[in-house]
Amino acid sequence: MADSRTDIPPAAQPLEPAFGFWTPRPFKSMKTPETVLAATRFHEDYLSIMSLDEGVRAIRVPRAGAVEAPLEHQPDFEVTNVDGSSYLVHLVTTDVDEAAKAALFDVVTAAGNRGISYRVVDEAWVGGEPRLRNARLVFGCRRTKVSPGDRVRILHFLNEQGASPLIEVAGAVASSPDAVECVLALVAEGNVMVDLNVTMGPEMPVWRLRAEWDASS
Repeated sequence: MADSRTDIPPAAQPLEPAFGFWTPRPFKSMKTPETVLAATRFHEDYLSIMSLDEGVRAIRVPRAGAVEAPLEHQPDFEVTNVDGSSYLVHLVTTDVDEAAKAALFDVVTAAGNRGISYRVVDEAWVGGEPRLRNARLVFGCRRTKVSPGDRVRILHFLNEQGASPLIEVAGAVASSPDAVECVLALVAEGNVMVDLNVTMGPEMPVWRLRAEWDASS
């Protein structure tokens, strides 16, 4: 499970956006029961990383009033783990001022006093490499068309061989011009997992996801 930060870290270098201008856009993955609006690239990257976390069951936008008055604070997301535990998340950018930091500390403390797990995640955590680059590469392949035959061959290979290097899994569909992209498309779907902390390459570990979870629960 990803190790989100629970405090306000010192300023870090901001993430480089993929484009100079960002338009809020919908994000949907196997871990989001409903479509979530990614207000910034920062938000989309966090959603991508958490969607590929084997320990996460679901990611939602919290209901209004999830943190009750007098805190008057709306978290960005609610994350539910496969073990049933959950926590609220607020994403904080590097340019947050000291007054905002102090206010967030108050929110985290007050929420904890009420038995609410509340985490503050900064750009340095989301921007950790090679995890971020891998998550972007995986979701960049989410629209790759995987034929039924290639899908069966990839899953059968992993069933028979267990965790294997990416190049060997792609070899199961060597006849496809987009063999690696096909494997990553299944990762984006949630059928297959990769280790995001290993640089994308021939030896990146790939395995079949067998955990039973339902994001809608």
